[in-house]
Amino acid sequence: MLEALNPFMLRAVVGVFLASLTSMLGALTLLRGIAYLPAEASHSALGGAAVGVYLSAYAASWVDPFLVAALFSVATALATEYAGRRGGAEVMGAAIGGSLAAAMAIYAFVRGLVPGELKAVMDGYLIGDVLLLSSRDIMQLLAATILTLAFTLLFYNELIYICFDMDGAEALGLNVGLYDYLLFALAGMAGVVAAKSMGALLVYAFMIAPAASARELTNRVRDHLILTLIIALSSGLTGLAAASAFNLPASGTIAAIPSGMYIILMVLRRLR
Repeated sequence: MLEALNPFMLRAVVGVFLASLTSMLGALTLLRGIAYLPAEASHSALGGAAVGVYLSAYAASWVDPFLVAALFSVATALATEYAGRRGGAEVMGAAIGGSLAAAMAIYAFVRGLVPGELKAVMDGYLIGDVLLLSSRDIMQLLAATILTLAFTLLFYNELIYICFDMDGAEALGLNVGLYDYLLFALAGMAGVVAAKSMGALLVYAFMIAPAASARELTNRVRDHLILTLIIALSSGLTGLAAASAFNLPASGTIAAIPSGMYIILMVLRRLR
């Protein structure tokens, strides 16, 4: 009980809640057929964070690495949409891979220019620990999550439509290109939130595994999104509790739960 009141644990719970909300963007990318985009966005955040840390240390102390990471992530997501706009799944996959490679190259290059203490700050986006989130981190994550959810809810119907039938949406007069860019930008922002909370290496497990598990349980879109949130949030809280009780790595434990759940559900469904 006292452990749950620990400030580190309280911030971790809030971080898990915020990251769980962004998992619904993972569900939308799964429906859109761009499930690898959250991973690309989170790794792009690495490049942005590296540049932000470098600028803050050597050029302008007012530069916020999180904001630079968010800009990088959204910008590369938009560039990916532009590059793969009319090329189909294969071209889109290549665009996602190219953006990821470019971001990782920037991260590796800038990381090699700084001393060890700054490397540790940059690596916080790669191998995150939800227990180490500060109050400032929570406020930044809260602002990014509110912004992401506000646009998602405001244009929910349009986003769902283009995920399922882009040609039909265009025939109805929807600005398909605009809404697709919006979806990519929101996924980019969600990737930053998840990367800061869990670490870029675990974003795919936390954003896509809950969505994939939910899809094994229902075919209805609204139920899919709700189940994704429930699975992500319950996995996060269960993982935190298990990590605290058994002295396990928090982020890794959290990510392992939805991943294991997806494997079990997939096997059970195939055995029916």
